[in-house]
Amino acid sequence: MLERGTVCVSAIWPSFAKIKNTLPESAHMTTVQLIGFTLFWFLSLPMLWIPPEKFKRPFAIVAVYVIIVMLAITGWSVGRAGGQAGKLLTQAAGITNQPDYARFTEKPQNQVIGQTLSLVVTGTLVSFLGLVTTANCQTIYGEIIWNPPDLMMKMMDDGKGGFWARVAVFFAAFGFALASMFENVSGNAFSGGFDLAGILPKYIDIHRVRLLFLFIRLIMQGAIITFIICWVVQPWQLINSATTFLNVLSSYSVFLAPLIGIMCCDYFIVRRQKIKLSDLYSPLHSIYWFRNGMNWRCVPAWIVGWALTLPGFIATVQPKFKVGVAFMRLFYLAFFIGNAVLGGVFYLLNCIFPPEGLGKIDEIDVYGTFTEKEAAKVGVVPLTRIGCITVTGEKADSMDRPLRDTKNPSVLEL
Repeated sequence: MLERGTVCVSAIWPSFAKIKNTLPESAHMTTVQLIGFTLFWFLSLPMLWIPPEKFKRPFAIVAVYVIIVMLAITGWSVGRAGGQAGKLLTQAAGITNQPDYARFTEKPQNQVIGQTLSLVVTGTLVSFLGLVTTANCQTIYGEIIWNPPDLMMKMMDDGKGGFWARVAVFFAAFGFALASMFENVSGNAFSGGFDLAGILPKYIDIHRVRLLFLFIRLIMQGAIITFIICWVVQPWQLINSATTFLNVLSSYSVFLAPLIGIMCCDYFIVRRQKIKLSDLYSPLHSIYWFRNGMNWRCVPAWIVGWALTLPGFIATVQPKFKVGVAFMRLFYLAFFIGNAVLGGVFYLLNCIFPPEGLGKIDEIDVYGTFTEKEAAKVGVVPLTRIGCITVTGEKADSMDRPLRDTKNPSVLEL
């Protein structure tokens, strides 16, 4: 993303690409790239004020723009190479954030068309165009250039090319930059905002605020917090260092595998797939509130889950840190080790300190979740059999828990 901004500015002012680098080699970025990233960050910031539900139309426009750009670059490479693609063509052989938005669909099947198009059609088309373009550029320039910003800089000869070459590169780079902005905001800022809002809903929300609000109110929005944190994460380290990028991907298995192990063990083994749905929507009076909103059993289990694989991970990131072969092998199997060890510890803690409400379910299908056959199978009364539910006694927390106690006639009258 920082390179796309750099290409845009270089196309307008060719001297920008020649600015002397004042950053050390350990920064893994140049002064020009730092300026490009800063511009990209500030230009992306206003997009945080666009509500997520209004992103559909701008996204569609940018998607069409980028498709045109990719087809244009591929067509240019085919024409310039004279149909003689390099050897790469015969030698060659984004979905992690989808749940953040797919969960808002009215029906489960509503996401099928979008995911099919993005994974099958778009995924195949983009890969094919990238392969053809790279193979043609192998003939044109005598080298393999797979990164679009590097290719566009080459197309305009690092800013020394002609006027029309720089104009074409500017509009191409601008399209890629816009796509990166939208992807960065929706895939990183909003997704991180959703997570932060879920962790601290009392203090953080995902809704956009206006400039007239106080600064302290502004920074408490989840998406903006995530957007600011990107400076700490230093994404340019991932782009300019392939080793670091692979190490970061490996770290997912070290820290996320234990989380998956907790959820699977809790749902399938500890609770045996029995959930009291009405308590999921009323935390303060819920059997899932545990102690101050935290299930303490998860903490020691999660620590044990990644502690065994952490030495190997550190040794991979910092080669100077030497560990035994056994720790490295544990790291290579981090996903399986983390799940197995954590699952065992978590199950043991639940056996010694059983949580409240194990095996409890709603006696009535409050939210109309099941069909009559499914309701009969799990042992609940289908919602279709109940004509009316009237709360005559204590109000159930603004109807967040419409069926607080189905056995108490003073609370519910069916």
